Amino acid sequence: MEKTVRERANEILRIKDHGERERVYRGLLESNEAESFEILLKLLASGDVIHTQMAADILGLKADPRYLPKMREIRNQLPAHKGLRDYRWTVDRNIEILENIEQGAKCRCDLYEVQSGFGERFNPRVEQVEGFISIMREIVHREEYFTEYFCKCNTCGRRWRVTDEIGYHYSLYRWEEITDKRRYDTYF
Repeated sequence: MEKTVRERANEILRIKDHGERERVYRGLLESNEAESFEILLKLLASGDVIHTQMAADILGLKADPRYLPKMREIRNQLPAHKGLRDYRWTVDRNIEILENIEQGAKCRCDLYEVQSGFGERFNPRVEQVEGFISIMREIVHREEYFTEYFCKCNTCGRRWRVTDEIGYHYSLYRWEEITDKRRYDTYF
């Protein structure tokens, strides 16, 4: 007898080992079966902080905006939890990513551009691991406690200078498009 979507989601919710959780979520990412989306939506709605964030990230990486209405509905019902960072932010970020795709964007550069000031939305290292950008050069300013990342979009070629701010409770990033290519030419 095959397990239902609810039963599979509940099994995943019971996984305590981080490595096993990562493997299961990677499997859901790689699956093209409609059931994988249904399971992810159940996990998103679970209210479990870790699973809600992981499911949101995988739904964003699956890049299928068909599930936006359901994601928005779930997001509006997620309870707030006390803490420095609202876990629902991850859902908001991935809704933005899917809206960007729905509007026909081929890359995330428009999202990097609208992030004004320091924010936590896009960590350049994660963006590189997921294949969206390449970090061409990294300069660590030890005395000033910040790092500059010189990045290039793997799709459209736009160039970015990303500065991190590590003095808060978690890292924040500021994305600035490089328009004066001559000034930073040696970094690319």
